Amino acid sequence: MTPAPGCTWDVLARDESVALLNHARLGRLTVTAKALPCVVPVIVEANGEDVVLWSPLGARVEVSSDQVVALEVGELGDGEPGAWSVVVLGMLEDDGTPDSTAGRATIGAIGARRFYLRAQLVTGWRLGRTVPVAPQARSEGTPPGLAAPASSLP
Repeated sequence: MTPAPGCTWDVLARDESVALLNHARLGRLTVTAKALPCVVPVIVEANGEDVVLWSPLGARVEVSSDQVVALEVGELGDGEPGAWSVVVLGMLEDDGTPDSTAGRATIGAIGARRFYLRAQLVTGWRLGRTVPVAPQARSEGTPPGLAAPASSLP
């Protein structure tokens, strides 16, 4: 993703990151499987920094108890102002039982494998306001939109 010209990358405070995390419904969980990184789509339910994850892949997700993982949630869009991302690093715990709660509103939660993520680090960023982009200098004879060669600038 390339941000729109003139956008700023604003680092979010922890409380802002947690607030965005609490609105996320889907995320990407990075784990290691057989010593290799693996990214797994997950359904996210966060309450503060307590995060419950359901994997639509069920028991096929290879994780071990007390494994350090990264969860990324966000709305990146096309890189326009307002796009954001939050990353949670922490210990993943598997309760060992599939979730069988009927009537759950989350997609694919029935029979999915449930995990708890104990957050240790929560970080985030957002593409901020657009700042003015300085016009490029041109030398005489240079077509509009092209910068003048460095040697011709005063």
